[in-house]
Amino acid sequence: MSEAKDSYFRKETRSLSEAKDSYFESEYDIVIGSRDVEGAVLAVPQSFQRRMLGDTFNLVVKIVAGFWGISDTQCGFKGFTARAVENIFPKCKIDRWAFDVEILVIAKKMGYKIKEMPVTWVNDPYSKVKLKGMIRMLSEVLQIRLNFLSGRYNN
Repeated sequence: MSEAKDSYFRKETRSLSEAKDSYFESEYDIVIGSRDVEGAVLAVPQSFQRRMLGDTFNLVVKIVAGFWGISDTQCGFKGFTARAVENIFPKCKIDRWAFDVEILVIAKKMGYKIKEMPVTWVNDPYSKVKLKGMIRMLSEVLQIRLNFLSGRYNN
């Protein structure tokens, strides 16, 4: 199992073993942490403004990238089977903010089964996303859509 995480996510140790035992040994190829599914615990919640930005970004991802069915693409916890890593990551073109979205778009296109699992998450109140970063994120999501439509994720 491979894991991707970012600085916004602090997981309890049991999350990795739970993912491995519960999901990878069943039918899922990718397990992603979610702050938006039943059972998730937000130990230190986000500010209203930050939450609204996140919800707006998730809606943009769904509309622009055509990516429905996943409620939280940006939570840092993501686990992959070795087969998924070998097949998905070489196709990636984005190396910044929207990398998480691209991985999941490619995975869905390739037919991998993705499971969201609840996580215990602690917000970093000092973390900031600047307007420039938000614009870049949006442009990357648009690029993912163009890549998808032009066949850059095929083969």
